[in-house]
Amino acid sequence: MKAAVKILVIIAAVVGIVWAIVGFFGLAFAGGTAAAFEKSKETAQKIVSTTAVAMMKLVGSFIVITAGLIFGIIASGKEVNRIAGIILGALLIICGVAATLWASYAAGPLYILCGILVLAANAAEKPKAAEEKKDDSRPSKSEQWKRRSRK
Repeated sequence: MKAAVKILVIIAAVVGIVWAIVGFFGLAFAGGTAAAFEKSKETAQKIVSTTAVAMMKLVGSFIVITAGLIFGIIASGKEVNRIAGIILGALLIICGVAATLWASYAAGPLYILCGILVLAANAAEKPKAAEEKKDDSRPSKSEQWKRRSRK
């Protein structure tokens, strides 16, 4: 399931980053061209201000998509423990919602799907036994007491 998350996150990031870059420069060109050919100064200012707001949404979308890519790659790693996986899954869902709200309508839902998959993978994962996590180089307390009592 984590391999699917990694693939989906990369696909969503590529789509979202291309969407943000093309949209940003397209809006800059189209807004500037439309404002230049307007005869009324007030109408031209409205066009520029509307274009600037849309461009800032795309910049925010780019930032959120990049953050979601980082969270998704980390969450799909093999060394992630259960709690970190749940936190990263929640962060992926938040990035997906934010990307959708900030005009990335293709990457946002994919990030939400990836976040749900990460949450499901970490919820279904059985916790590791305490023996596996324990460092074997140091003896346990009971072994230390046995050694002391032998002396």
